[in-house]
Amino acid sequence: MPKLNEWQKDLVDAYLQHTTGKWFVVKSPRQVGKSISLEYLLVYASLGEKNSVSISISPTIGQARKLYNDIVLFAGKLISKSNGSLLYIEFVNGSTIHFKSAEQGDSVRGFTTKRKGILVVDEAAYINKDWFYSVVVPITNVYNSDIFLFSTPKYKQGLFYELYTKGGDGHIISFDWTEYDLSKYLTPELLELYREQLPKAAFTSEYLAEFI
Repeated sequence: MPKLNEWQKDLVDAYLQHTTGKWFVVKSPRQVGKSISLEYLLVYASLGEKNSVSISISPTIGQARKLYNDIVLFAGKLISKSNGSLLYIEFVNGSTIHFKSAEQGDSVRGFTTKRKGILVVDEAAYINKDWFYSVVVPITNVYNSDIFLFSTPKYKQGLFYELYTKGGDGHIISFDWTEYDLSKYLTPELLELYREQLPKAAFTSEYLAEFI
């Protein structure tokens, strides 16, 4: 398992300290370990209880495949079976992870998180709100599974913005990773380069992690 930075560890600690059924919403700049964090959580949850089922949701099938490939690479001998076409992984304890995308639409309805499995949504700012509530959320209801939504922010509207701003209501816990020292990955020099090269809105959302 990869070594976690402080901001990643605080998220994992919150997950372990709270009862099930919580929604964890993470607002993050690019290039500070967002993908590693959600991959870590998927593997951790899978190894925590036998025969659990976790589900990862990405905006596109290409993004889903990348997460699948990353976990196959670093989980190694913990995996007993994997299928690159169907995009699922089975671990030695019988737990599985299924990788899905918003492009698959209603076909995601046939899946359910089970036991201590979790639901992880990558780049949630690009997920349709209606589809999320009508198709995605119900697959967690039977086992009251935890839901994690990660994203670089986009606009001050839509699913991710609404959920992030509700953090602290007892059900939703929001994290702003810009509150940490991220200079290990985003040095002042690198940020200045991005500031010079990118349109203001793109730089603001992707590297300052601010809603625009």
